[in-house]
Amino acid sequence: MEKILVGIDDEAASQVAVDWVIDRAQRNPVEVHLYTAFDELFSDPLADEKRLQDTAERITAAAPGSHVTTELDDASIMEGLIERTAGVDLLVIGSHPHRKVRSVLTGAFPAGVATRSSCPTIVVPDDWAPRGGDILLAVAADDSSDAAIRFAAGEARALDVAVEAVHAWEFPVASMDAVAALLVGPDETREAHQKMLDLVTDRLAGEAAGVRIVPRVLHGPDARVLEEAVDSASLVVLGTHRRDPVLGALTGSHVQKLLHHGQVPVAVVGNVAGRGR
Repeated sequence: MEKILVGIDDEAASQVAVDWVIDRAQRNPVEVHLYTAFDELFSDPLADEKRLQDTAERITAAAPGSHVTTELDDASIMEGLIERTAGVDLLVIGSHPHRKVRSVLTGAFPAGVATRSSCPTIVVPDDWAPRGGDILLAVAADDSSDAAIRFAAGEARALDVAVEAVHAWEFPVASMDAVAALLVGPDETREAHQKMLDLVTDRLAGEAAGVRIVPRVLHGPDARVLEEAVDSASLVVLGTHRRDPVLGALTGSHVQKLLHHGQVPVAVVGNVAGRGR
């Protein structure tokens, strides 16, 4: 049975994240661990405990085959969740993509935890609602997509949908990379990126036999190209190297823009974590 860790706070976004878990659990029963932490100066532990219990009852009522446990901790919620990702298949948290002021859990947390999590992290925007759509896999120009490929294949196989493998490329600007610009032209550059995506497509086909793969090589900045492709997807899958506190490959501002896009959950898969369904 799949094990899912869910971060809970007093913001509505965390309950939307629970809705995403319920939608998943209604297809296949899961083990859910609801985790929250309190600050002795500013929190109300009794209210936190009641929130956990109410949420647990909501999950078991909607997905009776699932097993739910709760934990109220006196610690940093970020550190507590990261520590507990070692024993689970997924970490699920909510986000407020369109709000400038957010809680600790939904503010800087999504990007910060993704590189440190030992399992894939699903960031669910507070305007999410269940809908159809394929899995969008954002393919980087390095090996940071390796675990993401496996995860995307597993999700597509479980949901019986296609994987749209999208890779963006830009021709080097001569003033910034004169040597690269002189060595190869646009056609050669695009062909090299196409070959790279073909390798990813072959790997996807091997990981999820029978799943339809839709490869797309697009010209333009990663963030803009991916944002334009997101709206038709049910889930966006990104890879990261987990090298440091700032997301690497399809990194930093790229991931932040997708996390603030809204409506579509984003799965950030560290390259040491390869567990799919």
